[in-house]
Amino acid sequence: MGCGSSKPRWESNRHHSIPPNKPHSDQVTCGRLSEARIPNGTANQKPAEQILSHASQSEDIPIFASNGDLFFRASERSTNYLYRLAHDEQKVAKVTPDPIVEPQSVSPDGTWIVTQIALPEKQTLRGVVAYSSVGATSIRLCEILCFVSWSADGKYTYIHLPGTTQFNELGKTYLIPIRGRHTFPALPRSGIRSEADLLKLQSGASGSD
Repeated sequence: MGCGSSKPRWESNRHHSIPPNKPHSDQVTCGRLSEARIPNGTANQKPAEQILSHASQSEDIPIFASNGDLFFRASERSTNYLYRLAHDEQKVAKVTPDPIVEPQSVSPDGTWIVTQIALPEKQTLRGVVAYSSVGATSIRLCEILCFVSWSADGKYTYIHLPGTTQFNELGKTYLIPIRGRHTFPALPRSGIRSEADLLKLQSGASGSD
């Protein structure tokens, strides 16, 4: 979709089995994500204040949180990082100093960003971590590649394990209930490592190792 369009613009979800985070219409115009202005209802709104450590080489994969914050990936010296453009402060800040592969989704309350990371020492090469936008300790969600999202009411987590063409396996998606006011189910401390872990979660088994 080109510049100047009045329709919503966002990157399509490549993993159709995972419900995508619903973006806000007309919130990001064409140009650099770090220079976007997010409407917050105030008059004479100023452009976002830049606090990127240095000029990023590229900015992509924008994901809106329910509170209006914008998360995106920025590349610096061939390394990717996760950034947040806060809708209330109009400031761009790095969410974590850890390098990432790409962001996936944002929790219903907008405080956790599910992100793929590199695991060069592991056979799977990629894992999935949730980073906090409010300073909480990060959570290892999967020690393998998985895709995580939530139901609209936040009561269920969708966890998708992709299939492998090598073994002709089909991908599988699990619907895991979330108890109480938690954001995530009771995950194993080291993260999900197999389909067996998901089966335990789905049946309500303890998430401890």
